[in-house]
Amino acid sequence: MATDPIPEPFTNQEVEAEKQPKFPSVAPSRPVEPVPTVEVPRSISEASRGVSTESKLHQSARRAGAALGEAVNSARDLSQRSTRTNAEFSRVAREMTENFKDESAKTAADLSEEVKMALDKGRRKVRANYRNARYAASEAYRRGYDQLRQISHEKPMQLIATCAGAGFVLGVFLRIWRSSRYE
Repeated sequence: MATDPIPEPFTNQEVEAEKQPKFPSVAPSRPVEPVPTVEVPRSISEASRGVSTESKLHQSARRAGAALGEAVNSARDLSQRSTRTNAEFSRVAREMTENFKDESAKTAADLSEEVKMALDKGRRKVRANYRNARYAASEAYRRGYDQLRQISHEKPMQLIATCAGAGFVLGVFLRIWRSSRYE
């Protein structure tokens, strides 16, 4: 198989022969005409009148051969055109792909810029909200401290009683919670 020699061309075969010969056609620009039917004469007397049957057959065969050659040439031309169309399609597809890459890169850059801007805006809002919350918490602490101080100066006994009551209630709650946990 792999050691078999490469066959030589036949003696009647040209080595540099054209792979796709062009067949002669009568009229390449004319549409293909239907091949006329030839009636074979029924008797010798019919054959003696007019053109001989052989010449009619010859003409019919010539037209049929020309039509066949033209059909083969048209098919070959169509094949070559489809190859060119395929190459053109590939070129257009490459161009469209490159355009898509460029447009997507541009869109990605624009989107990246918009995301950066949105992140910066979000950071600024978070910082502003944090400052506002911190200020509100410190204000609430200050007001609570001021009120507790005022109460401790105005009504010290009520403050002590309230703290003792809250401590007693908290102690009862913790004792109940602890005893229910270990049962």
